Amino acid sequence: MGQSANYGKGIKILYVEDDPLSRDLLSTMLAIRFPESELLTAENGEEGFKLCMEQNPDLVLTDIHMPRLDGIGMAEKIKVLHPGAVIIIISAHSDTRHLIRAIELGINRYILKPVDKMKLFATMENAIAGITMERELKEHQKQLRESRELLNSIIESNCDGVYIKDLEGRYLMVNTAAALMTGKYAEEIVGRDDSAIFPPETAEIFRRNDLLAIKSGNPINFVETLVDRNGETAFFLTTKGPLHDDQGNINSTFGVSRNVTDQKRYEKQIETHNAELEQRVKERTWNLEQSNREMEAFCHAISHELRAPIARLEGFHQAVSECIETRDYLDIPYYMERLGYSTQQLKAAVDALLMMYRLTKTEISLEAVNLAYLSQQVMIDLMEEYGSRTIHFDNRPETIVQGDRKLLTLCMHNLLGNALKYSSKKPESVISVGQEKRGGENIYFVRDNGAGFDMAYASNLFKPFSRLHHPTEFEGTGIGLATVQRIIEKHQGKIWAESRLNEGTTIFFTLGV
Repeated sequence: MGQSANYGKGIKILYVEDDPLSRDLLSTMLAIRFPESELLTAENGEEGFKLCMEQNPDLVLTDIHMPRLDGIGMAEKIKVLHPGAVIIIISAHSDTRHLIRAIELGINRYILKPVDKMKLFATMENAIAGITMERELKEHQKQLRESRELLNSIIESNCDGVYIKDLEGRYLMVNTAAALMTGKYAEEIVGRDDSAIFPPETAEIFRRNDLLAIKSGNPINFVETLVDRNGETAFFLTTKGPLHDDQGNINSTFGVSRNVTDQKRYEKQIETHNAELEQRVKERTWNLEQSNREMEAFCHAISHELRAPIARLEGFHQAVSECIETRDYLDIPYYMERLGYSTQQLKAAVDALLMMYRLTKTEISLEAVNLAYLSQQVMIDLMEEYGSRTIHFDNRPETIVQGDRKLLTLCMHNLLGNALKYSSKKPESVISVGQEKRGGENIYFVRDNGAGFDMAYASNLFKPFSRLHHPTEFEGTGIGLATVQRIIEKHQGKIWAESRLNEGTTIFFTLGV
């Protein structure tokens, strides 16, 4: 009894019996047996059917022979209204006619009179157990349906793309966000794999990432890309991982993709900004190093290069003064001539230093420059200084570079001026300006057939005031190539020389900008 008392909780039982004594007795027994159930009673089939429509009982217990409407007739009407209704027939008749009618109605529970209460209770408990199980199943299905609806609502409202694939890579589910990422409707995606949706190379990458997640057995993050119809690349941070069945076997994969294109764009902007800052730091560092080198050169010039002409000026000044004191005027013109020459040397050295200093402070202005045409114009100006000398000039046309026109003009003026100067002792000066490629890099050159120099001293070639020839052999300030080097460095290029003594020199340079 104690165990049976729990049966029927929340269950409505309708008992239909026309005999008052039997109805009262069995009703009392049912109330005791199923105290948690709600018991309804009726005197005939019509009253029972009316209660059934009003109360919708879970279990109907009915006699067959009753006035107005018998139990089979009531059951038939109940089955029309509630096809799944559970009905137990109590009857003193076991004839075939009633049995066939009941079976046709789907009734398979019978209790014959006189009623064996234990058999009746067992039959009812079995029926109630089935009703309870079905009710729990429906409730479970309802909760599952609500959970799925909630999950679908969450997935659908998610801005991230969410999808599930089977182990062959076919899409089982995609949310709206995922469909929008592909530019298709969800119905066009489900049942198809990536190769039917994306370009081959993209589909191959997606499939490879799926397999990596399956092999790992754990979620893995990837950065995946898609190219839209406008040719723009979109970036997605995607988490892919396996899904398991009840036995723990992998039966599908999931993916969650977040559009991080804006983030990638910001990262790129930051990288570009950092690169620009780094470049500015490099340029400022280079400018500082250049300033330091110029300062060292200036100090060197003051201590060495300027001291000699100043000393000569002092010497000639003293010699003139002595001539005046001794009234020996014959040598004064000679000393005055030497004074003028030393003054010119001093002025040239000072002008060269000032030019180098200004060059260090000059900001370059880039533009397309035809180096061949520029060289031609510079050579025309220089050749006027050399009169009737025989000069053969080979200049390749249409050598276009990016650079500062004024600085490149000064650069070529120095290089071509040196080529003319150091080939001046040859019967014919042969000078060429050209371009060649080495390792994919454009290299420009100025070549002459002049005096050349010993390559053992090449490291001194671009130092300010450094001369590889005696001033009496070739005049100059010794600062021209140092100026050229600074111009090339301002263009982020390199400069070097190749030479053979008495055979000529080639100055090579690049323009990094």
